[in-house]
Amino acid sequence: MLSATTATTVVGQSFEYGKPAELRGLKKVFVDTGGDMKNRERILNEIEKAKLGVELLDSAEGAEVILSFQGGKEKEMSGVNSTTDTLGNTRSTPAYRKITVGAGQVFVVRRERLRVILSFDDEEKTVFEKKPATNFGKTFVKAYKKANDMK
Repeated sequence: MLSATTATTVVGQSFEYGKPAELRGLKKVFVDTGGDMKNRERILNEIEKAKLGVELLDSAEGAEVILSFQGGKEKEMSGVNSTTDTLGNTRSTPAYRKITVGAGQVFVVRRERLRVILSFDDEEKTVFEKKPATNFGKTFVKAYKKANDMK
């Protein structure tokens, strides 16, 4: 996925794997959404609202934690429309709707290497659901609080 590639080029190394507990004590956080400022703002809002005491950086330089998120729209089949003509012939065509999707990873930077500690994907199928970027921010906040024994 693009977002993972972006984070890799920041540090210039391949991935390693870790656990969310590695967030313990880390304070410098960079949120990478490529050029998608709306989703970046959604994620930042969740982190700021949680009052975690982290420093939100404007670049990956010096970051201890990198949140990488990519979002977009996809078509999903929502049903089938059937019509019958005057001769009794039935014609069925699929009906589609657009849904908002998103995927992200949380990386911890250790010795110039990226460690994937959390992976996320989500869909917003109705207007009553939160945006995937918002849910990604909430997922990070929950993992950070747990790693740092916060309520």
